[in-house]
Amino acid sequence: MMESNNEEEIRNLVKSAYSPASPPPELKKRLLEQLSLEVSGTGISRPLWEQPRILVPILAAIISGLIGYGAWLSLNVVPTLLP
Repeated sequence: MMESNNEEEIRNLVKSAYSPASPPPELKKRLLEQLSLEVSGTGISRPLWEQPRILVPILAAIISGLIGYGAWLSLNVVPTLLP
């Protein structure tokens, strides 16, 4: 196990080797504009078919509903049609 002096020395060496980076002001300005557009709701929104996280569960629910309806139909309606 390392002693606390060694840990503090390593911590100080790492702090001196790596200085924190700040993003350029143009990036900050562009991100702020993008954020304000998204919050206001005027940002570019994609159609439903281009959003797989929304589209896949909807399609799965519709397909499973059709399969269930077909199974119910075959069990309840078809026997009444047969002589």
